[in-house]
Parts: sequence; C-alpha cells; structure tokens
Amino acid sequence: MIAKAPAKARYRKNPYDGQPDAVSAGEKLLLQQCAECHGEEAQGRGRAANLRLAGVQNATPGELAWFLRSGNLVRGMPPWAGIPEQRRWQIVAYLQKPRSCAQIKHDESRSAGSARRSRINPSKTFNCL
Repeated sequence: MIAKAPAKARYRKNPYDGQPDAVSAGEKLLLQQCAECHGEEAQGRGRAANLRLAGVQNATPGELAWFLRSGNLVRGMPPWAGIPEQRRWQIVAYLQKPRSCAQIKHDESRSAGSARRSRINPSKTFNCL
C-alpha cells in the first residue's frame, strides 16, 4: 500500500527531519494514537504491521505521511487525516529515526517468521556487520 503513494506525495520531504524535538513528539503521538494496534515499541500486534521492518524504514517520508493520512481500511489501518499534518510528520520523524544495530537485530529477530523480511536501508542505521 505504501508503494501506491502518488509521486507528488512520495517525494515530499519531512520538514521535521533530524529535529530531536520532532522525534520526541512523534514518539509521544505514536504511543497515544498508534500503540493500541502497533504496540508501544511499534513492532506490531496481530494484524497490525511491525513499523520497525524494512518496508517502513525504506519508505520515503512522503510515502509514510501519505499512508498515515490515507490509511488502508482493507488491512484495518484507519486514515489519520484528522490528525494535523504537523503531527503526522512528527510520527514519521520518530519512525525513521536512526537506530542502533542491536535495535535492528532485535526487530528482525522478532519477525523472523515473516515472509516479507527484507534488508534495512543502511543509510538509516549504523554499520551492522
């Protein structure tokens, strides 16, 4: 679904990229708005996606912002168009913050049975050898 984002949305930049305050605000918003389905660590529950895996981490900021706004009702993801755009961008900033190798390995190990595993974008991580 994220891949279906229109080109205009796909290439939008996050105005809060790299801003620690935005990442912190995004974490709080995720706990308030998303944790019920995706869990407090954003690693998914039941049908809800693990937001730490490559499909999300490799998406562009614009794709994620579009997806948050549009949702995917078929898979149970409601559209969050009612959340102000600034807050959606803050959630994106939190989801795409750089993570340590230990965090990545932990996330991948929790999803070892997933048929959708793919590589994490190395520009979003440290050098994990």
